[in-house]
Amino acid sequence: MNEREYRRPVCTEEQTCSYKALGVVFALCDCPGEEKSCPRDPENAVEHRGTHYHFCSARNVPVCEDGDISTTVTGIQTAIHCICAEGSDLIQERSEEKGITNYACRQRRLCNNEEACGLRSFVGEMR
Repeated sequence: MNEREYRRPVCTEEQTCSYKALGVVFALCDCPGEEKSCPRDPENAVEHRGTHYHFCSARNVPVCEDGDISTTVTGIQTAIHCICAEGSDLIQERSEEKGITNYACRQRRLCNNEEACGLRSFVGEMR
């Protein structure tokens, strides 16, 4: 049986090299340069919706406007464009491109008396 080795791609500036969720760290891509491992420095990390995203270098991630694409996932590669503001939800958007999933920030709406409120999945809800 032939074995194939998976080599992580080199990260772009917007891509998170690893993220930590539910106590597990997931390595997604290697940092450019000699030191390929993803730094665990707090100044290279962003917390968004309970997940800690680590980058190869410090980033100033802006706050999203309503409707902005916050996160793009291509395969397992994750690019963080902006962080959702308080009072908004991270909603999975349908994509025409195979293998690409976008998550947009949408202003949270008020529930009617007849509706169940506050229910959503770990990553976001499908729209």
